[in-house]
Amino acid sequence: MLNRISCMLTLAALTVAPAARADFEFAYEGNAFDTVIGSFFVQDVDRVTGTFVFESIGASTPKSFTLNVSSNGGSGFSFVINDFNAPPVGITVDANFTTWTNGLPSVYSLEVQGERNLGNPNLDEVIAIAGDTDPFLSGDGAEIDVNQFQNIGVSSGTGNWTAIPEPGSTFGLLLSACLGICTRRRYRR
Repeated sequence: MLNRISCMLTLAALTVAPAARADFEFAYEGNAFDTVIGSFFVQDVDRVTGTFVFESIGASTPKSFTLNVSSNGGSGFSFVINDFNAPPVGITVDANFTTWTNGLPSVYSLEVQGERNLGNPNLDEVIAIAGDTDPFLSGDGAEIDVNQFQNIGVSSGTGNWTAIPEPGSTFGLLLSACLGICTRRRYRR
């Protein structure tokens, strides 16, 4: 009897739980740099990665994102933008996601620039990603001390996008499992 009451209470709680409107989150992994200048990046090892949150599939800009670049196979530097419309002071962001295919960005460009205190403290660092149907317009890049041409990493080709399931997507699974347990216990007598 106690199991039955517990199961019914759980089912009731899951049924009345508020349905949250979820954003869409994606992981990005660029190709390894195939061109490197300087010693900050390693060819065929370092790359651009990131996570992006969009308000909807097909949005032209992300709501927020983190863009990282590795250095010598380890951590390099990152830009964390919690609000695309209000980036931190000293950080500039330019983005345009124009085409989505099968629920993933397919034609896009994004560039973030600002001081990360890696080289000359008076010069910015930059990370950029681009994807296009024209392979000559696709690739990723990062530079320490912009326009000094001393530490640059570049990769050709479009990186890989992966949808990250929302935490709320487990709601249906929990509800189904609870119903299965309740139904099985009910007819088990």
